[in-house]
Amino acid sequence: MATPQEWLKPFETEWTWRAIKNAKDESTARAVLLNWIHKTRAEEVIDNLLEGLRSSERFRPLDWLDELRKPKRYFIHAQNSPSSLLLPIVLEPLGHLDTIPAKVLIDSGCTGSSIHRDFVKRHGIPVRQASSPIPVYNADGSCNKAGEITAYAELR
Repeated sequence: MATPQEWLKPFETEWTWRAIKNAKDESTARAVLLNWIHKTRAEEVIDNLLEGLRSSERFRPLDWLDELRKPKRYFIHAQNSPSSLLLPIVLEPLGHLDTIPAKVLIDSGCTGSSIHRDFVKRHGIPVRQASSPIPVYNADGSCNKAGEITAYAELR
């Protein structure tokens, strides 16, 4: 039997993950997950997600659960236009001494910061895997043809 110091606080991330992992069946696991996530994320509760959370072999389940608790985020890829403002900058990948000169597009319409995967590859910028793939949508609501965001870079 667990001691009080080992008890998990109900309805926090690790407690929720264990409830999903130890659920007697998939229906119970799905109910726990649907109760946990933000209401805008319900369509993301698919069999692969449950399987990943229950096996914890392929995914970082606690990071993923924390991400699913947040409202759905939309990233919009915008092209350079006559009204865009391009500025020269110097990127510094965290933990590296090298700097990378680049141009940054200001007010692109994107809901977050973004960097092209080819630029990351070309400059050898270290990336970390996202806890779960992040869907990318265009301004009209359609899925972006470049696909989901699966990794991110930490820069200054």
